[in-house]
Amino acid sequence: MTLLTTNTRNKNLFQENTNASAFELPFYKTLGKYMTLIGVNPFQNNKVSLARVIPLVIFIMSGFGPMYIRMWETLYKKDFDRFFEDAPQALTALLSTVKLLNVFSNKMRFKYLFNYIIRGRQLMKSSLEMNVLDQITNEGTTLATIYRKCLWLTVTLFVSLSLYNPLVDLIAPLNETRPRQHLFHVNYLFLDEMEYFWPVFVHLSFVAVATVIIIITIDSLYIVIIHHACGMFAACGHLVQNATEDTVERKGGIIDDHGYKEYNRCINVHYEALQFYDVLDVCCRNSYLIQMGINMMLVSVTAVELVIFFDRPADVIRLISYLAAQLFHLYMISLPGQRLLEQSLAVTDKVWFSRWYEIPVRAQKMLVLMILRANKPCVLTAAGLYQMTIESFGITVKACMSYFAMFLSVRE
Repeated sequence: MTLLTTNTRNKNLFQENTNASAFELPFYKTLGKYMTLIGVNPFQNNKVSLARVIPLVIFIMSGFGPMYIRMWETLYKKDFDRFFEDAPQALTALLSTVKLLNVFSNKMRFKYLFNYIIRGRQLMKSSLEMNVLDQITNEGTTLATIYRKCLWLTVTLFVSLSLYNPLVDLIAPLNETRPRQHLFHVNYLFLDEMEYFWPVFVHLSFVAVATVIIIITIDSLYIVIIHHACGMFAACGHLVQNATEDTVERKGGIIDDHGYKEYNRCINVHYEALQFYDVLDVCCRNSYLIQMGINMMLVSVTAVELVIFFDRPADVIRLISYLAAQLFHLYMISLPGQRLLEQSLAVTDKVWFSRWYEIPVRAQKMLVLMILRANKPCVLTAAGLYQMTIESFGITVKACMSYFAMFLSVRE
C-alpha cells in the first residue's frame, strides 16, 4: 500500500509539473549529487561544469603525471617489474578521465535522456504500471549503491595499507623507521617524495579518491539510466497483457475508441523505450570501446604484478583487492547491458503470451508493428565490436588470461 501511494505521488508530480527534474525522484537524488560534484550534471550551467571538470582533470593529472614520469624511467631502464607495478594505477587514471570526458562531451544527450525519463513516467497512467517501472528502476538504484560502497571499501583498504607502517611508527616507534611506501611510485622531479612523505601521501590519497569518485559516478549513471530503459520495456509488456486481458474479459473482444487508444499507448511506450536506447547507445558506444581495452590491460597487468610480488603479503592483499575491484568493475558495466537485452526481447514474449488472438484484427495489426521491432534486440556495444553482456564478460576474462601469459613471457 505504501509503495502504491509513493508511486501515485511520483506520478502526480510529473503529470502536474512538466518542468520537474528526474533528480527530484528518490531513485536519482544521490546520483544527481555525485554528478553535480564532478561537474557533469546535464542541468548545470556550462560555465559551472567547466569550472569543476577542468580543475578535477588537472588535479588527477597532478598526481598521475609524476607517475608517468616514473614509468618512463623504469621503461628506459628496462625494469619491467617496476613498470608492471606502476601500470595499473596509471591505466586507472586514464580510465577515469575517459569516463569523465565522455559524459561531459555528451552532456546534452544525457540531458535529453533525463528528459526522456520524465516523459516515460508521464506515459504511465496507473499505479500498477508505475509500480512495474519503479521496481526495475529501484533495482538499478540498489545495484548502483552496492557498487559505490564496494569501490569505496576498496579504495579505503588501498589507502589504509600504505598508511599502516607510518601510523605504527607514531604509536609504537622503533630504533629505526619502518619501510614506507606511497600509494603509487612517483617522481616529482624537484621534490623528494620520501623526505616529504606526508604531504605527498595526502596529495596522492586525494588523487586516488577523486579518481574513484569519477568512476563510481559515471558507472552509477549508466547503471541507473539503463535500468530505466529496462523498466520501460517491462512496463510495455505489462500494458499489452493488461490491454488484451481487458478487451477479452471485460469487453467480450469488442474495442471502442478508448480501447484503441490503450493499444496506441502500448506502442508509444515501446517507441519511447527504443528512442531512449538509441540515444543511450550513441552516448556510450565509443567510450565502452576505450574502457574495455583499458580494462583488459588493467586486469592482465595487475595479475602479472600479483605474481611478481607474491612473496610480499602486504602487497598481495593490496593487489588482490585491486584486481577484485577491476573484475567487479568489468562485471558491473556488463550486467546492465545484459538486463537491457533481456528486457527488450521479453516484450515479444509478453505479446505472444497475451490473448492477442482473441482481439480484433485492427488491434492485432497494431501489435504486429511492435513485435517486428521487438524481435531485434536492444544491445549496448563497444563501437559495434563488443556486446556489453555477461557472455562477453566471460570471453573478456579469458582474453585477459591470455594477455597475462603474454606479459609474463615478456617479463621473462
